[in-house]
Amino acid sequence: VPHLLEALEALPIPVALIRRADGLIRFANRQLAETMRVPPGTLVGLKSLAFYVDPADRQALLARLERDGRVTDHELAVIRGDGTKAVLSLWVEPIEFQGEPFNFTSAIDITQRRTAEQKLTAEQQVLRRLVDITERDRQLLGYELHDGLVQDMTAATMFLESAASEFENQTGEACESLNIGLTLVRDAVREARRLIGG
Repeated sequence: VPHLLEALEALPIPVALIRRADGLIRFANRQLAETMRVPPGTLVGLKSLAFYVDPADRQALLARLERDGRVTDHELAVIRGDGTKAVLSLWVEPIEFQGEPFNFTSAIDITQRRTAEQKLTAEQQVLRRLVDITERDRQLLGYELHDGLVQDMTAATMFLESAASEFENQTGEACESLNIGLTLVRDAVREARRLIGG
């Protein structure tokens, strides 16, 4: 047993031996103490439940262990020794230790990753709202353009066409200017409709 505990202490990842019956921590290495922000050796003799944000999570973890025979990548919210909250990813393997059922538990602190994911999700939601607002504003502008400017330009086109028909067989600078103006107004109506259709 001493050799086993020495080997566990030397592991570069946080590990613990936790009695399944009551959650008593029988062994915790230095890496776990650092992760939980407590002095080395102080975790031994405590119950793991003391660090759970939600005590019901222990029952969920044990139920998953019972169902699957082992637990991989189980996210658990914990309260560290300094009062801050963290999210750990747990791997739990049932073992026999000194004749009793224990859980060999290893943990990885994924707090920063979870925080970054939550920040990214929040930023994506803000961006989605901004896109929705922009699209709504574009549609409103399109309706206003259609109901106002395009209708006025269409009416102007009809008046210009009517005037142009009066000068149909005539030539001269005035007729040419009228036809150029009519072409420009038609092009502007087409372009406005294209922009509105977007």
